[in-house]
Formats: sequence, structure tokens, C-alpha cells
Amino acid sequence: MRPHKIIIFSVLMACSTAPVREEVKTYYDETEQQLKEHYFTIQESDSAQPHGPYRFYDPNGNLMEEAHYDKGKLQGVRKLLNEKGVVTVQENYKQDEFDGLYQSYYNSGQLKEEGNYVESVLTGIWQYYYPNGAVKEVVRYVDGLEEGDYKKYYDTGQMKAKGQFEKGKENGLWHYYFPSGALEELTEYKNGWEEGLVIVFNEAGDTIKKITYEKGKVKTYQEFPGGSL
Repeated sequence: MRPHKIIIFSVLMACSTAPVREEVKTYYDETEQQLKEHYFTIQESDSAQPHGPYRFYDPNGNLMEEAHYDKGKLQGVRKLLNEKGVVTVQENYKQDEFDGLYQSYYNSGQLKEEGNYVESVLTGIWQYYYPNGAVKEVVRYVDGLEEGDYKKYYDTGQMKAKGQFEKGKENGLWHYYFPSGALEELTEYKNGWEEGLVIVFNEAGDTIKKITYEKGKVKTYQEFPGGSL
């Protein structure tokens, strides 16, 4: 029985030195009928810090936020909800910083955007959606800036625009399209500015404008009302 007693003693010692955990509830009213917040705290550096699950309610009793704290810092999944209980934001934290998958939703519950953070910096492929579920934009981020291929769509799924980013700025040749899929415009960019020739088309494929830019400023402008050859 001696080993058993030692184990119990160790447990008691561990419990006696553990931080005191207190339950906290706040209310909208003085009669404490309308719950506002429910969470737990522990004593850290002479102050009580949120630690563990956290919930926030609106005055009607609807759950609006669920989160988790680790010694006063957001940790893990945090959810925001609307009055109908539909999740509108689901995000991940690591020591109070965005880290991991981020998703936001329309009030209908349809996915609106999704992508990843690393230490609060947008990273990798992010996708944005229309309320009907169709992809709206596809963007790649490096160090929080747009980088590489960019694509934008109409809510029908038809391509609207495509091009390239370099360090958050448009660069190279960009294509823009009509909802029908016909080419609408070709534009050259350099460091986020129009640079060089821009050609504008009608839906029949005729050239109706030619514009030359230099650092975003128009240098020459031509119109072809009937369409050029």
C-alpha cells in the first residue's frame, strides 16, 4: 500500500500548487437573468486571465461567439455566429495570432472565403465565393502579399479576369472577359501601374480602343467606333 499512498500525496501536492481556476459570468441586467459572457480565469502575474472555454451571448440569449483562451491569449478555434445560430466566421489562433485555416460564411451558411494564416500573415491559396457557391476569386499569398497567378470569375463560373501579381502588385499581361467569355481587354502592367499598350474589344472581337500608358498615365488614345481591322 506504500506506493499507493505516495501517489496520492503527489497528486495532492500537485493540486495544491495548481493555479486557482474561477468561473466568471457577466450579465446585461442587474437581476442577472440575461447572460452576456461565460468563461473561466486563472491567476497569472497578479491578474486574472481568461483560461479555457469562452462564450458570448447577445441580449436575446443567442450564442454569438465561442472561443478558447490559454492564459489570456486566444488559442485554437474561434467561432462567430449570427442570430440564427449560423457560423459566420471560423478561425484558428495560436497564442493570440491568426494561425491556420480561416473561413467566413454568408448568413445563409454558404462559404464566403477560405485560406490560411501563418503567424497572422496571409499564406498560400485563398479562395472567395459568391452566395450561390461559385468561385469568385483565387489568389495566392506570400508573406501577406498577392503573388503569382490571379483568377476572377463571374457567378456563372465564366472567367472574368486573369493575370499575375508580384509582391502585391499587378505585373505583365492581364486578360479581361465579357460574361459571354469573349475577350474584353488586354492590359499590360508594371509594378501595379498600366504600362504600355491596352487594347479594348467589343463582344464581336473587334478592337474599339487602343491606349498607351506610361506609369499609369495615358500617353496616346485611339478609338475605333466601327472596329479596327
